[in-house]
Amino acid sequence: MFWAANVPPSEAIDCESSSRERRRFITAKYKEGKYRRYHLLFGNQEALNKALCAAVETSDVAETLSLLFCGAEVGCFSGDPRYPNPSALAEEAGQRLQKELLAQNRSSEIPRLESTRDTVVKQYYMPPQSITCNGFLYKTASMVRPVTEKRAKEDFSRRWCVLNDGVFSYYESDKNSTPNGELKMREVVCLSVNKRDTHGYERTFEIYTESERLYLFGTDSADTMEEWVKSIAKSFVPRTAEALVDHDFERIGRLQYKDGLNLECAKVGWFALTNSTLFYCIDDTEKEEAIQLRKLQELSIQSDNEVLVLVEGRR
Repeated sequence: MFWAANVPPSEAIDCESSSRERRRFITAKYKEGKYRRYHLLFGNQEALNKALCAAVETSDVAETLSLLFCGAEVGCFSGDPRYPNPSALAEEAGQRLQKELLAQNRSSEIPRLESTRDTVVKQYYMPPQSITCNGFLYKTASMVRPVTEKRAKEDFSRRWCVLNDGVFSYYESDKNSTPNGELKMREVVCLSVNKRDTHGYERTFEIYTESERLYLFGTDSADTMEEWVKSIAKSFVPRTAEALVDHDFERIGRLQYKDGLNLECAKVGWFALTNSTLFYCIDDTEKEEAIQLRKLQELSIQSDNEVLVLVEGRR
């Protein structure tokens, strides 16, 4: 049930679904694991355990569940002999709910990586410094598909937005204390800045998340737009790739990639597109490199539009 919210309405089944639809849904859910949203650290046991020890000292139960269901070990060693495991850390931090959650999930069945050539190397994610920003933006309803048509101003609703401590919250107004919704910055995959007048508001940007939902925001103020875009980018791009945020980017985010030196192992890299230049930071280093897209020898899409192949010189 933890990943149930990730099932698109178009693929969900109900009491009137046919046997064929049920078979397709069961295969996708249980055999293919289609609706799972793996933690960024999935496959890196040491990093998962380290992240779990940090999470149980906070009230973020959802993060703890995500880590546990992706392989973090309930009884792992914390590195501190005084509080040797996550349960002891949770108790010391006064997080009773976290401690109970750990106790109830000691024997949970977790997904495992299958033996395959296409393994993905995960790196431990260190969040950047806390960024704070607030103000009014205009927002459309979230979507599961890319925005291909112009959205009029009437499609947007005015919302009071707050970015604080890695969480983007939006409210009915600045008088409300309960948000209409929240976005965790660690779940952001891509931030896209649209060209002027793409939609009803002069300036618009899109946030795409791991749950494959797209959020569209707008404003008529260039200063407001710049402040929000830079603040959001700084909140989800790690320190090792923070140089990318300094560019006047059109898109910025993370992708799985393979290079010419090792086509068997996929890694997670951070990329920023600025005009015809693709800047990137890979291998968990602060070194920034660039690809001049106009000099590419080949650009193609493979595997049902899920793989983009760039060939530059001999790479």
